Amino acid sequence: MVVESEISKLIDLDFECQARLKAAHDKKLNINQELSIEKEKIETSTWNTAKEVVSKERAKLLAEIAAINQKAEADSQQAAKALQDAFNAKETEWIAEIFKRTTGIN
Repeated sequence: MVVESEISKLIDLDFECQARLKAAHDKKLNINQELSIEKEKIETSTWNTAKEVVSKERAKLLAEIAAINQKAEADSQQAAKALQDAFNAKETEWIAEIFKRTTGIN
């Protein structure tokens, strides 16, 4: 009977240990799932933040490029107009000079 009692205690202790082990295993699985979910949230948040920063910077750079292109176009038009004005102002003089040089007539 003492042996049976001790065996019964050992069996009860074994069941108790198995239950505690299962509880610890379940807790570990829960923690791993929570970590996985939190990791995914952090990754998503980080990527969204990075995408937002990149998008803002891209928009800023595109605006700068557009402004530079607009200024370059205006400068180009201004230079072309200055050249055309210079040509128009000297055209008669240059034609006379070319005529004089090619014909030798003053």
